Amino acid sequence: MYNLIVNDGKTIRKEFPLNEQITVIGREEGCHIILDSKTISKKHFRIISKGLKIYVEDLNSTNGVSINDQKIEKITEITENDIIQFGVYFAQLNNTNKLKKSYKVDEVVAQKQNDSLKKNSAPYFKLVCVDKRYPGLTFEIQDGISAIGRTKKSDFVLPDDTLSGRHLQLTKTGPKLFIEDLDSANGSMLNSRKVRGKLQVFANDKIEIGSVVFSVESNIEKTAAKRSPKKIIIIASGILGFSMVVLFLISQLKSDPTLDTKNIKQKSIEDKIESRDKEIQKKVGFAELAATKGDWDSAIKYCNEVTEMDPANERVKTLLVKYKGEADNYLIFKEGRQAIDLYDFEKALTSLSKVPKGTYYSSDATMLIRQAKEELMKKYYKDARSFRKAKRFKDAYEQLKKLFDLTPSYEESVDLKSKLELDMKDYGIKYEKFEIKIEAADSSFDTDKFDKKALVAKYPEHEVNTAVEYFIGGDIQRSLKFLSKVGASHKSYQVCQDLTKKLQLFKSKFDTGNSEFINKNYAQAREAWQTALDIEKELLADLEMQSKYAKQMKYNLSEGFNELGQTALKNERYKSAYKHFKESYEFNPNNTQNLQDMAKMKELATKFWNKSLELEQKGDKKAFSYWEAIISITDETEELHKNASAKISGAGK
Repeated sequence: MYNLIVNDGKTIRKEFPLNEQITVIGREEGCHIILDSKTISKKHFRIISKGLKIYVEDLNSTNGVSINDQKIEKITEITENDIIQFGVYFAQLNNTNKLKKSYKVDEVVAQKQNDSLKKNSAPYFKLVCVDKRYPGLTFEIQDGISAIGRTKKSDFVLPDDTLSGRHLQLTKTGPKLFIEDLDSANGSMLNSRKVRGKLQVFANDKIEIGSVVFSVESNIEKTAAKRSPKKIIIIASGILGFSMVVLFLISQLKSDPTLDTKNIKQKSIEDKIESRDKEIQKKVGFAELAATKGDWDSAIKYCNEVTEMDPANERVKTLLVKYKGEADNYLIFKEGRQAIDLYDFEKALTSLSKVPKGTYYSSDATMLIRQAKEELMKKYYKDARSFRKAKRFKDAYEQLKKLFDLTPSYEESVDLKSKLELDMKDYGIKYEKFEIKIEAADSSFDTDKFDKKALVAKYPEHEVNTAVEYFIGGDIQRSLKFLSKVGASHKSYQVCQDLTKKLQLFKSKFDTGNSEFINKNYAQAREAWQTALDIEKELLADLEMQSKYAKQMKYNLSEGFNELGQTALKNERYKSAYKHFKESYEFNPNNTQNLQDMAKMKELATKFWNKSLELEQKGDKKAFSYWEAIISITDETEELHKNASAKISGAGK
């Protein structure tokens, strides 16, 4: 039994019992634990108890949830020693079976208070990265001169392709911090304005280095500067001098007919167009950054602003359609998640099934669908037993039918189905009988044509071939149960024992892979599932058959690596994108999405090739980077790969 200790270091220090399987924490009525603070959302996060394990899940809160100072993006397991931070609160699990004299959460709160006092007494500056690609990245600025860049020549190293080797210089002198761009390729921005020369920064300023955005944390606020009389005189003199120069130029313009006023107007128009294009590019960047955080309202707002500036921009039109679709998906996903919080699992299943595959919320929706199905299966089985006890046999039978529509492998319900059919026969009740399907309920995995003769020829023992048949059909629990009934005196006992060990190892690796896949650890999932696939290959050697499990693993891996490829492509990491798309294609060559993605990479390679030829004609060495990119996103057998390799080899000679 666990309690949750919550401490804000000021007014609250309470313990709340975690009596429910799911405990929701927030500030609105209906939450299990209600905390009155504007720093937390209406439904901020929830704590899930599964056996002896405890998990924390952020419910898309505004300020997020951190475990041991690391912001979480997915369901995360916690222990008694972990510190949960949300808003102004710190929390820790307390095992009521263990007696403790002190708690880590109280020590952390005390330390935070001490740090706060130190920060308030001495000037400090921190650069906190707000880019989702680099969660938790913080640079603490010390007195003196330092630099941020991509290489080890810089004091603060950030290996991002949009940064130069030494990109931005930081100069801290006591309570003042100045920044200066070091002639970087992509420039630097302070509060959306280009950094030219040395500029002073203050708390809450936004610094953009390449494509990476930092927020300034400091106890030095920006205040209005008091000007001395001497400075006022100097400024007034400057304004007067500027006015005289303007008057002189106007008089020259009137007296000198040789001045070409048309050229001046033309340059003014060109400057306006250039300024507009830069503004469009900046807003598109903001829209894409908002989309990576799931902030669809902001993303749509920026796209609409660009559409007003440039109605013919096709790229933004495409993004706008995509973001509006994702906003609709969020509402569907939110409805399903709220239904789960309210234990309305049927409604949750209906809503979450509407979230399209391959979208921002699809993987989270899949995980919640599994949770809803598990809860519904327990409910249907429990209701069926209750109805049978009350002799409402037809109602009980209907509940079982619903259960089997979700899964064919709920072992306990098979015996209950047989008993109900006998009950209705004894009582003379007419009913419509349904058969249990061997194949899984998910129609994405169609079972191969089953060759019973070939199976019996490979495994002549009846117990063994029956167990393997259940395994192929996707019911490993039934296989193991069937094998466990074979006694030590039976002639096929040893063969059954060997098969049991293999199936148990298969199930262990399959379950491990499922867990890693849910947490989006696709490389670890592949490692576990590869072992499971090797075991299946051994069991079904020489048989032209494939189990339901193999199809599910390959399908899931294809979807997982496709998602990684899409993310890499969005962040312009083309080599990684190509690698993941290729892996996805290997696991499921029939997936039309994979074929489209591979075609996109070929189109991209063609664009890179055309651009490289333009740069080569101008003598620009940037052509090399395009040739290297082409090599990284094409196969050795492709023509573009050979041409790019030849260009690099020729240039080297």
